[in-house]
Amino acid sequence: MFLARTTPHYNHLAYFLKPAAVASKQDKVFDICKIQGTIDEIKHWMLFLHAMTGCDLTSALFRKGKRSAYKILAEDKNLRKEISIFNCLNSDPFMISSVGEKFLLRLYREKQCKTLNDLRYVTFQKTITRQKVTASFELAALPPTSDAARLHSFRVYLQPINWGWREASDMLIPVPSTIPLAPNELLHLITCNCKTDCIRGCNCRKADLTCFQLCGRCRGTACKNHALEEEGSEDKEKKQ
Repeated sequence: MFLARTTPHYNHLAYFLKPAAVASKQDKVFDICKIQGTIDEIKHWMLFLHAMTGCDLTSALFRKGKRSAYKILAEDKNLRKEISIFNCLNSDPFMISSVGEKFLLRLYREKQCKTLNDLRYVTFQKTITRQKVTASFELAALPPTSDAARLHSFRVYLQPINWGWREASDMLIPVPSTIPLAPNELLHLITCNCKTDCIRGCNCRKADLTCFQLCGRCRGTACKNHALEEEGSEDKEKKQ
């Protein structure tokens, strides 16, 4: 925010203080105007970069941080021009979705696939062929679907309803993807072997799935992450 919004008339009077994490280290002070001079015109895309890779109101991308995104923007002048649509009022939703997906494809260093859905499929194939049969598959490591990216791009661009948000209990909450993350046959390949109640470290819960019959210990019934438990939680929320 400071890098994007600070103007030259501050004349090196804008600073950012980062307190030390431990007492043995010193606080750090950053000269915002000096940093702006270093990054030059990229400052105009810093808000986009911050929101697209995860901030207070948008979700972060698994293993795709701000440093990688910044490097892409610094390298590709043409992509920066396209992303400028996120800085304009009344931008077309289709263009926001299209440019957002294009940026995410670049973030995943993909040049062949035209959509995130294609990249997701290719990535899954490559991962499965390289790992052992007994190895667990990390669903979060796959790129987002095109639909999830569309809603994410909407939230990056604007906060009101109809831009990836919906109103619930006087609050705005993100609209989840409108299509399944993967076919049911594939999702059911994800299982867990938790020794506790499938609360922490559960592979099924991490993939936003409920446990089922093929899970090693709980068999989809004797844990805190099975279908009946989820239904009970929803009923409690409705009553409240």
